[in-house]
Amino acid sequence: MGGSYSKSVTIDIGKRPEGSGNKKVRQDAKGGYYYTNEVGVRVNLTVENYPDRDGSYTKLTHTPENGELGTIKHGRGFYFLRPEPTDESSVSVYYWKYDTSHEKVLLIQLGDGDPSVYYTTSSSTNGIVWKNDEHSKIKEDSLKELNKQNCLRNEAHAINISEKSESYQCPSCTKYKIDILLDREKQYYIHSFTVTKNKESPSISRFFEGDLEQTGFPFVAGMNNICVYWSSGRSSAPLLIYFFIGGYHWYSRYLGETHWEIEKSLKNSQASEKSNIPTILKKYATPKVILDASKTETGNGTYNPRRNTLTFRVSKDTVEQSYAQYIHNKDDSGSFRLKDIEHQGIPLDINSEDLLAEVSIFYWDGDNNRDKPLLIELKLQSQATYKYYQKLGKNVVWTEYSRSEETTQQLTEDPLKKKLDELYAIHFPSNLSTILGASFGSGIGGTGLGALAVWKGPALLAKLITRL
Repeated sequence: MGGSYSKSVTIDIGKRPEGSGNKKVRQDAKGGYYYTNEVGVRVNLTVENYPDRDGSYTKLTHTPENGELGTIKHGRGFYFLRPEPTDESSVSVYYWKYDTSHEKVLLIQLGDGDPSVYYTTSSSTNGIVWKNDEHSKIKEDSLKELNKQNCLRNEAHAINISEKSESYQCPSCTKYKIDILLDREKQYYIHSFTVTKNKESPSISRFFEGDLEQTGFPFVAGMNNICVYWSSGRSSAPLLIYFFIGGYHWYSRYLGETHWEIEKSLKNSQASEKSNIPTILKKYATPKVILDASKTETGNGTYNPRRNTLTFRVSKDTVEQSYAQYIHNKDDSGSFRLKDIEHQGIPLDINSEDLLAEVSIFYWDGDNNRDKPLLIELKLQSQATYKYYQKLGKNVVWTEYSRSEETTQQLTEDPLKKKLDELYAIHFPSNLSTILGASFGSGIGGTGLGALAVWKGPALLAKLITRL
């Protein structure tokens, strides 16, 4: 490959954090991974889920610390890339997350970002020869190619739970036909999928809704019959899945979610024992979302909650020019329940079974990176009812702000400002100390204004805080 021989570094893409023996890597002081090749050159290794933290693929990127990519091998065997790439500084390899031994590479990417060069292989070469198709659209849609390769290399075929036609092809490879049976006598849809034989009987291992893969299911092989239950009404959607393989398996999700969880109320139940299914479907027809408190883009700013296809918009308000309020609500102004709120990827463990109209997150306006949310407001859909959550220390969990039972109205103006001032003093004590020291000084004889601070108490403290 490109560069002189002295700069050419051999990369072993079989190395991985959970590997053993010659596949083992080391961890550095910063939590990263690395290994040294046969001639002692360090190669840094990063590991991430793809396309996001909940994705179904694992991406490992090997970057030589000094030099360009040379020979690429997997354990003791070598990979031959055609045509040979030049002047690339890193190689990324993609695996299915259930390929825990990392034996079957699905896609090889040289370089990072644009331009990147992608290579695929075929079963006829047994994964030894990898070719770059310059006319392919892998750059535009690498996830689509991964889904296709997953079918071909791991035989991990899929069903499309949103299909209603009499038959369709495997959504990833289009190699196998899937038939749909519909029970029209029920108030809800039951989809029964039976895969017809072509050359061999495939294994159904994955679930898609359109182009979006659904997560949360265990690794299963050998399925060829899956029942999909749909909710009724204007927002009809598949919300419940049943299949039998070594036992009865029921999975459910809330409307809009792409992640499914075990439906405990139907544990060990057969598909015929389904008298309570309409009630279950009605429950999940109301969205229950994980909001992102880090989202502070306003104007036309919208986002999808974690593992969800629904759209939320964010708007901003201010509290006496000292605090910023970010209001999150559904783009269609519909109601929702709260599964959790995350901030910078960390769950805050705030949830609610109440039907909500919106959620607000308050920050001190001087917190430029919005690192410390101070107060969270839940506005209920019915009546003028509001609930608040706060954190009263650095390592303390979020708890509900306890008010008298008859007090459910919204905090506004002075009561809201007073509460935010109180929380500001807890979460920004260094700023508070600086302001107090600069404002009070030592006074006459070293005591004057210090005594004034004690005498005035919280009223003066609140005024000083508002100057920040």
